[in-house]
Amino acid sequence: MRTSSHASDSDANVGAIHELPLRETLPEGWVLKKLNDVCNIIMGQSPPGNTYNKDKSGLPFFQGKAEFGVRYPTAVKWCSKPKKVAHKNDVLISVRAPVGPTNIASSECCIGRGLAAIRPLEGTDYFNRARKVSENVLEEHKHRYSLKLGDFIFGKIGTIGKPVKLYPPFNFALSANIVLIQPQDSILLPAFCFSYMDSPLMDHVIRKESRATTQAAFGIQKVRIIPIPLPPLSEQQNIIEEVERRLSVAEDIEIEIETNLKRAERLRQSILKKAFSGKLLSQ
Repeated sequence: MRTSSHASDSDANVGAIHELPLRETLPEGWVLKKLNDVCNIIMGQSPPGNTYNKDKSGLPFFQGKAEFGVRYPTAVKWCSKPKKVAHKNDVLISVRAPVGPTNIASSECCIGRGLAAIRPLEGTDYFNRARKVSENVLEEHKHRYSLKLGDFIFGKIGTIGKPVKLYPPFNFALSANIVLIQPQDSILLPAFCFSYMDSPLMDHVIRKESRATTQAAFGIQKVRIIPIPLPPLSEQQNIIEEVERRLSVAEDIEIEIETNLKRAERLRQSILKKAFSGKLLSQ
C-alpha cells in the first residue's frame, strides 16, 4: 500500500475485508482491485501544536470528521508547517472514530492523524512515471536548490505552461526541461502566484510567445520576464479565497447539471418505453 505510515490494522481485519463477497456480484466486464492498486493513500500526521493558528496562515488544517460538511470540510484552523498534505479533489476519509465518513478536499490542505487522503493514480502520480536517479545525483541537486511547500514547476519544453505543485517529502530531482518557481512569500503568496500561472491569461501569453518549432518551447529567459500583477498581500489573500469560493460554486453547479442531465435521460427513456409498450396513453 502506498501510504506514508505503517498500517495498524491486524492481518485478521485485513483478511476480513478481502472476504467481502463483491467478486460474485460484479457485472460482466468489471474487475475487482485493491484500493492501493489504483490510488495513493496518504495517512495524516499531526503537525507541531505551535504551528496551528486561526489567522489563515498556511494551509487549512483538518483533524477529523468534526470539520466535515455535506460534501466539503470547513476550515476552523490553519497550519503553517504541515506534515502531510492532501491535494484538491482528494477523498478525505475518517480513520479514527467515527471511522468511514468521507468528504472531498476543496483545496490543498493539511491533514491530521484522524484522516487519510485517497488520490487516484491515473493522471496524478507523475512520480511513478519519473526516471530514477542515483543518490549521488539527488544529493548534487539538493546542493543546487532547496525545495519548500508552495514551490511549483513549469514545463518549458514540449508540454509547456501547466504548473504543478510540489509536495513533501522533497526526495526528487528536477529535469532541465522544467522551470522551478519559488515565490518570495514576503511579497507574493504562493497560492496567488500558482493561480495566476494556471490562468487562461497565462495560457494566452505562453501560446503567443512559444517558439514555433517542431517541439514547442518557452525558455527560462521568457519565464523570468513574465509580467505578473502584484496587489498587497492582504488583497492577494482575499483574491485567493474569493477564487476558491467561486470555483467551489462552479463545481457544485456542474455536479447539479450532470445530475439533472442523467435524471432527464432516465425520464426520456421511461417515456419512450411506455410510449412503445402501449402504457403511455393509458395513464
